[in-house]
Amino acid sequence: MPLGPIKSIAVTQNIIFAFSLVKLIGTTTGEYKNFNIILLKVINSIIFHISIFLY
Repeated sequence: MPLGPIKSIAVTQNIIFAFSLVKLIGTTTGEYKNFNIILLKVINSIIFHISIFLY
């Protein structure tokens, strides 16, 4: 858990950014015919990129 006002603001900013990213992905995939396939590819690539940055 972050301590202090700067770390709390940074965590809040990251949460808002993550929510915006998910909303943007949902809007973008809605424009494709096979959005289920594209959405799965996007989710898998996001998980892959997050795992790279965490380790």
